[in-house]
Amino acid sequence: MPFLEHLEELRWRILWSVIALIVGVVIGFLLVQQFSLLDVLISPYYEVMGEGERLNFFSPTEHFFLILKVSFLVGFILVSPILIYQVWSFLSPA
Repeated sequence: MPFLEHLEELRWRILWSVIALIVGVVIGFLLVQQFSLLDVLISPYYEVMGEGERLNFFSPTEHFFLILKVSFLVGFILVSPILIYQVWSFLSPA
């Protein structure tokens, strides 16, 4: 297989991986909103904190970015089999 065909194959594998990751992040965002996963992750801190203490967000967008980070993590976990398959499919002919 010529070098340019390898690059073309790599391009398609990366494209499918990115599409799968985007879909996974969207599904992760919906799961975070539906099942309140952020509350599940924060609940151990509330058990340790004293009376009258609370967690603070220091910028208006910090809560939203925290939700996006958790959504990305959940989405990455969901699509990791697809990502592993794409990497393996590219490397296995070698």
